[in-house]
Amino acid sequence: MNPLNETTYDVVFSYQGAFGPPTFGHFTSMEMFAEKILIDYPTSNIRMLFMPTALSSSKPHLEPTQQNRIAVLNKFCKILKEKYKDNDKITFEASEIEYQLCASHKDGSKIDTGTYRTIDKLKNLYPTSTIILGMGKDNILQLPYWKNINEYATKVRSIYVVNRELSEAEKETVTDFNIKEQDEISLPFQKTLPWQKPKEEINSILGITGLDTKGNYEKGIDVTKIIEDYEPHININLPNILVLTGLPPPTSSSMLRYYIYRYIMENTEKEKIIIKDKITKIMFGKIYGYEEFVVQTINGYKNEKNEYKFSVPIDDGYDAKYTEIFNKNGFTFGGKISKNNRKKSNKRNNRTRKNRTRKNQKSKIKK
Repeated sequence: MNPLNETTYDVVFSYQGAFGPPTFGHFTSMEMFAEKILIDYPTSNIRMLFMPTALSSSKPHLEPTQQNRIAVLNKFCKILKEKYKDNDKITFEASEIEYQLCASHKDGSKIDTGTYRTIDKLKNLYPTSTIILGMGKDNILQLPYWKNINEYATKVRSIYVVNRELSEAEKETVTDFNIKEQDEISLPFQKTLPWQKPKEEINSILGITGLDTKGNYEKGIDVTKIIEDYEPHININLPNILVLTGLPPPTSSSMLRYYIYRYIMENTEKEKIIIKDKITKIMFGKIYGYEEFVVQTINGYKNEKNEYKFSVPIDDGYDAKYTEIFNKNGFTFGGKISKNNRKKSNKRNNRTRKNRTRKNQKSKIKK
């Protein structure tokens, strides 16, 4: 399934993410990435990879759902291949590279899931290719603290970022950092350290000199307050970071897990049908005919007693958020109604205008 020994691609694009589970937002993001790559590399042979995370200590649902996530992502790839069937320069695949990397370390030792390992594997598989990473804005927030981040610029050409609005909680933890050798570019990075890191490493990344480099900075400290009058900047070279214009539909995996939980725990058949329809829309949007993948995804979250087997998802106002995404006119994207629903809406508006005209005419006759 993986592209072993293939070196014919000029550009290899790896969309990093947990995809737990995959949503229509992920599908649309890959569409956006593909459109941008084709503009930036119009004559190149391009390999577009979904690169799902194998496992995570903070997301125990990822490891048991590995194969289901790959199946849904491969279905996304099939849909994308059909869209680009007249363009033989671009191909799509859901990669199991990170699954294999983690499986090879299950000898009792701690598994390192760092993205740098994925990059090294891609460089090994595609030694002559330009490597580009893609990710959501939530992932880019912690980029300066990633392991071996100082090596990325020598191995990765660019990082493409799908934009989205930051939550109020995220806004409290981030600030704009200037980026070395990328004039007039600043990006929001997390200022609170997401995990413990050596002082020497953090001081080097942030360009802080003259301080003790022994020991660690603890998780949660505000790195912008390590020294007074610090102007937030990244002192190491990073790959060129490009934030895409436009916003994909905010159909998050957290929202999807919340509705999967509600479906599994619901006893009323009528309500289960309503919730299942929501799950289907969050996964496939306005694309229909993939119920088997919806059922497989739901079953991946059940235990032997057909109960939800992971920790209960927190309700982050998802009913209101769902209504914003899928309003009564149908699926919305970037605030716009889809073409079919726009036609329906226009017909309704035309009928309303005609009815109003008739009423006005009758009113004038009576007078």
